[in-house]
Amino acid sequence: MTLNNGGIAPGADSGTAGTTLHDFSLKWNGGGTMEFQLGDTSDQLALTGALTKGSLGAYTIDLVDAGITQSSYTLATFASTTFQPTNFTLELPAGYTGSLVETSTSLSVDLTFVGLAAMQPAALVTYGTAMTQSLDQATSDSASQLVVTPAPEPGSALLLAFGGSALLGWRRRQA
Repeated sequence: MTLNNGGIAPGADSGTAGTTLHDFSLKWNGGGTMEFQLGDTSDQLALTGALTKGSLGAYTIDLVDAGITQSSYTLATFASTTFQPTNFTLELPAGYTGSLVETSTSLSVDLTFVGLAAMQPAALVTYGTAMTQSLDQATSDSASQLVVTPAPEPGSALLLAFGGSALLGWRRRQA
């Protein structure tokens, strides 16, 4: 199998992690992307032969949060490889940092949830409803809980009430 420009997603965006793509070998050309969904398990590439570099370029691994529950996932197994972890560009879910770990027969990712405070405001807006899942995960994985309480802006009625009481207090002093 050869991965060219474009991508391969073992789970084919099913929304559920845990799909394994089996093949003999994979030649990964620059510009290709491999997408893995992470949940209770992860999507995985299982090769009985080699994982080899083809043409030069970016070799992107895109990790998708499908309900992350672990801090480490095996992404690929192989008999041999010409890659090193530094050859890959790693795209992580919002709120996570991570690094790739390679052995002679596997490629894994170690993740750390850094929380929503580390996310940029634009990421909070675009993360959408999946953020609830990450918040649930964050509170179940740690002793502390994140509580979001909106702080309302002072409204017209509050400002009018404050101004009225200031005027009333000023008039009493004058009398």
